[in-house]
Amino acid sequence: MKLKKRYYSILECLRHVKFLQSEEYKDYVRKSDLKKKKRQPTEKQLLQGSNFVMANKFAQHIRTALEIGFKKSRYVTAANKGMRKFMAEAMVGMYPDNKIDYCKVAISDGLGAPEILPAVELSRSGFATLKWSYGHPKRGEPFKRIYVLFYNGTAKSLMFSDWVGVLSDDGATFKVKPFSEEDEIHCWFFTHAKGDHLPSASKYIREFNIVA
Repeated sequence: MKLKKRYYSILECLRHVKFLQSEEYKDYVRKSDLKKKKRQPTEKQLLQGSNFVMANKFAQHIRTALEIGFKKSRYVTAANKGMRKFMAEAMVGMYPDNKIDYCKVAISDGLGAPEILPAVELSRSGFATLKWSYGHPKRGEPFKRIYVLFYNGTAKSLMFSDWVGVLSDDGATFKVKPFSEEDEIHCWFFTHAKGDHLPSASKYIREFNIVA
């Protein structure tokens, strides 16, 4: 059945306009706005928002490493891919005690474990030394670069992010940002050859030697 259109008279329109201008209507709008402002976010919303802020800041700090470890797509940057992985795998705890579990952070989305496990020595004055042994090399693999990331979890700052050598080297010594005894330092590495579609998966180094 086709509904007939209702046409309002001039008098009805004037009454409606008069109501919108009345104090009664203005008071109703004010009360509605106050109700909206008083609505508090849920615990889930607070947790999601806090996790997003922390993961995004961390991703921006280590952006240079993520741009190598993650492959950007047409619509998603490498840093955003890394941030999504942090939020899915590395955020722990409930708001307001939620935090990043750096042991669970992946700075590379590659396949397969790295070919080496370097021994790391870090000095507070600003130097790092990595030593590794690489036996039975496959064709092309000796030239794979070793990318290293040092991050100060206390100061929330990047200490170092770059490649330091290739697999066929015995080790490398390089400068990093100095730090204090109270600082919590985190380290990751992965390998990648120029032209490879994907790097290796990243490895979090749980233990390393810290000297003065």
